[in-house]
Amino acid sequence: MYAEAGYRERDIPQLIFENNLFGIDIDKRAMQLASFALMMKGQQKNRRFLRRADELKLNILEFVDSEEISEEAVSFLNDYVEDISVVEEVTVLFENAKQFGSLLVPKQTAGYYQQYIEVMESFDLEKADLINEAHIYELQEKLLPLLKQAHILATKYEVVVMNPPYHNKYNPMLKKFMDKNYKEYKSDLYSAFIYRGSQMIKENGFEGMMSPFTWMFISSHTKLREYLIDNHSITSLIQPEYHACYEIAHVPIC
Repeated sequence: MYAEAGYRERDIPQLIFENNLFGIDIDKRAMQLASFALMMKGQQKNRRFLRRADELKLNILEFVDSEEISEEAVSFLNDYVEDISVVEEVTVLFENAKQFGSLLVPKQTAGYYQQYIEVMESFDLEKADLINEAHIYELQEKLLPLLKQAHILATKYEVVVMNPPYHNKYNPMLKKFMDKNYKEYKSDLYSAFIYRGSQMIKENGFEGMMSPFTWMFISSHTKLREYLIDNHSITSLIQPEYHACYEIAHVPIC
């Protein structure tokens, strides 16, 4: 599509990575492997791609838990933005980001978080005095990752693809979270992720998932089946034989 629009072939990989591909995971290794795979794909398309790697902004993130941000740093930021309540919002939202991952739902739109990201990325450490430099460093280390997480989770996509966790032995914290936020889809984490993914797509968008096939049959997933039938269309549903995808894992998937 970029080529048809007249863009130079050597520029297209970077355009795709910056404008069209977004990923987020609780596992740092998954984030690193995904980033490496994309960089290799870019090099395959353009032999000089890695020479420009410093200019590239991959939208591949690792979930991080929020940390306390000092009042002084928040006060400094308040001189540059109209509403400082976003700090408390994302700090509370991502208090247990490693636990809940993409099941977390930001309150605002993606554009709302983007304006704060742009402000914080515009700070110039070289032009700041020592005190302000400390504030900027703290904000960029502690607040900026939270804003980027919120932005990715608040964005609506043409396509959402996940391999969600298959898990129903909840610890007390996760059980409380599921009861509060995904009561009708709480029988297994993958069920909640199927629902959550459907909320992240634009109208006429696509959601692609690999999940256990139990949601198609057992009574604890009745609400999920009703939701999908009433609100979406299934364009492809494949139930392979056991071990068709994972030789080492005994997982019946679809």
